[in-house]
Amino acid sequence: MIDELDSLGRMQSKCMKCDAKYIAESSHGTGNMLRHIRSCKGKVYRDIGQMILQSNASGAVENRPSTFKFDEFREILALAIARHNLPLQFVEYEGIRAVFSYLCPEVKHVSRRTIKNDIMKIHAKEKTKLDELLKRAPGRIAITSDCWSSITTDGYISLTAHFIEKNWRLGKRVLAFSFIPPPHTGAALAEKMTCLLKQWGIE
Repeated sequence: MIDELDSLGRMQSKCMKCDAKYIAESSHGTGNMLRHIRSCKGKVYRDIGQMILQSNASGAVENRPSTFKFDEFREILALAIARHNLPLQFVEYEGIRAVFSYLCPEVKHVSRRTIKNDIMKIHAKEKTKLDELLKRAPGRIAITSDCWSSITTDGYISLTAHFIEKNWRLGKRVLAFSFIPPPHTGAALAEKMTCLLKQWGIE
């Protein structure tokens, strides 16, 4: 912003960020302005979040679109928490919220209850997709199980389905990982497995 003449009659410009003044004569070109920008104490870096670089399909580097889709952000965040076994309180950490606000000032912060509901919605959606996949399986479904005890001696059982998909690829999906109370006899395990398989309609 052009301000006034200095004591030697030279045109001065005042920075709109820190109010510092520097020579702005046309004979000096833009050198003074560029030097001030590099040392300006009032500049911010928030816009950098909109310029994160990414590679396209051909490997060329391009700028990420600046549009922010809050629904997609919530889904990516929920998937990250589930994938890395993070606590639900992660979304309420002050430092994490500061990072989100830095990348997008318009972001709406969510609570642990909201992110829990998002994870449950993703689970329900994926369960429906898996249920449809099992129903389309052209052949039989083989089931394998594995039992595990925690450090507190609580028992758990996991069920995995193995099947041939329509394109003749071997499909494998975990159907359940469930707590199983004692006693862990053959009859108790069979009853638990049957109960879990009924939930998928493949008993």
